[in-house]
Amino acid sequence: MIEDVFVSTGFNICMLVVLAYVMTKLDFVKRIILNREMTGLTATESRRRDIMNRVYLGILMGAFCMVSNFIGFQTKTAIPNARVIGALSAGMLGGPISGTIASVMGALHRYLGDPARITTPPCVLATLLQGVFGSFLWYKKKHRMNYGAIEIYLITMSMEIMHMGLIYLMARPMDQALHIIAQISPSMIFINPLGMILVFGILKDTFEQADSRVAVRISDSFRIAERCIPYLKNNGDLFGEAKHILNILMEETQYAGAAIIRGDEFLARTDAFKRIDITGCVIKGNTGRYTSDGKFVRDIPQDNLSLSEETEPVPRDPFQNLRNQYVVYIEDIAVGEKKIDQLVILGKKDDYSNRADIAFIKGLASLFSTYMKIAELDEQKDLRRKAELQALQAQINPHFLFNALNTISFFCREKPEKARELLLALSTYFRNSLQEADTMIPLEQEISHVKAYLMLEEARFEERLKVEIDLDPEAMSVQVPNLILQPLVENAVKHGAKTRERGMVKIHVYRENQGVTVDILDNGPGIPEAVVESLHGGERVQKGIGFINVHKRLTGIFGPESGLQVSHQDDMTQVRVWIPES
Repeated sequence: MIEDVFVSTGFNICMLVVLAYVMTKLDFVKRIILNREMTGLTATESRRRDIMNRVYLGILMGAFCMVSNFIGFQTKTAIPNARVIGALSAGMLGGPISGTIASVMGALHRYLGDPARITTPPCVLATLLQGVFGSFLWYKKKHRMNYGAIEIYLITMSMEIMHMGLIYLMARPMDQALHIIAQISPSMIFINPLGMILVFGILKDTFEQADSRVAVRISDSFRIAERCIPYLKNNGDLFGEAKHILNILMEETQYAGAAIIRGDEFLARTDAFKRIDITGCVIKGNTGRYTSDGKFVRDIPQDNLSLSEETEPVPRDPFQNLRNQYVVYIEDIAVGEKKIDQLVILGKKDDYSNRADIAFIKGLASLFSTYMKIAELDEQKDLRRKAELQALQAQINPHFLFNALNTISFFCREKPEKARELLLALSTYFRNSLQEADTMIPLEQEISHVKAYLMLEEARFEERLKVEIDLDPEAMSVQVPNLILQPLVENAVKHGAKTRERGMVKIHVYRENQGVTVDILDNGPGIPEAVVESLHGGERVQKGIGFINVHKRLTGIFGPESGLQVSHQDDMTQVRVWIPES
């Protein structure tokens, strides 16, 4: 007898294992287990669909309870079975809705099947309590199926012990109740928990598959991002880089096709889109619907299509033929509120896995949007820097030109040859000034510009200004930004040496530490401490704008080690610039 009970219980469990495997293939079960909402629905629709999914789960597990009653080994007074697994797991997986439906179905079927048996009342009550307790566990676990094997075993065992306790308390006569407990308790208390572990193990595999798919998508995202970033950084515009980006996307994923759209034209597309004409279509992403079989697809809203006032609205979906074979995903690539491009991906129609694809493609479009925004900000920053330099040049050059022309006019009468030299120096100075500020030039050319400036200033101040220049010929080929030294030398002359009766400016260029060092010294009163502190993150000041601008340009191009270094030695102020050799 006891052997037959074990065989019957084992058969119940085998049947349940098959049922659990089938459940992992059902979309609504996966959504409940993974706690996922349906994309593309309103909050009300999503809530209604979630309730229906839990109803379906409750009916499914309730049907198992009923089948378990049918195939359970029949004794004269009891039906040993695995009904606990259906009622308890329904509550643990789907909460009160599923747990209530499954336990009521199982209990009602058990009662209607043979209401006269002495074990019917306790079995009915036990089934209802198992559904309630499973729902309680669902609530305590915050709707997550994070149960360990030992935990599941002990939970199920405790429910079956409770079941046996109810039979002991409610079934009469007592001797028959004890005989029933002796017959069915070993299999139901010790075997059913093992079945429960098997069921949850199979369902847990759904988690692992989902996690694995997410991990793969995350890895794909990082890899694609790493390969696409150089193209996105070029100019912040996919117009010239779309083909390269699509090639990377197709190499790194298993998608059937991809395209990037701007307006009603393709920037780039794979072969799957070759025969697609989108001329005149207004295509919008972030919209979608679920088909009758539960698959998510993207749609073109009908109210966004160009319609004729004289005819009935006839929406044209350029991707209609593709939808028969693929799932079409469309995501906007935008900078701020402005939509720039659209990313279109063709995925496989493989039921639930589409959710991971949606998240992945959304993230990819967001990545493109972010880098386009960064590129736009960099461009604005670059334009602002150039505007500042141009404004600085426009402010300095007129004053310098006026003073230089006055000086040259004086020498025209007294020393014509000197005036000629000064005119050549002035032309050299302005020729270099007219170049783009961010142009990289040899240090020799920058020094030539500085010499031209100093020649004009020496002629202007005569004995009041003395200049010493010591250059290492081997250091003259290093590349430096145009006009990077002139503001420092001008600062040394204007704010330094000119304040003394006899000013001194020294320029020393030499190779050092795999680079070239330029020291600019003057015997003026020194650079204000507030200006020096502002170079290293201190409070911004209104004075020394050109000085601070040079520091930012150097650190932006060569790194923080190339920033200006200010020191004082032998009654002179020294400003040091270090340029690395490329």
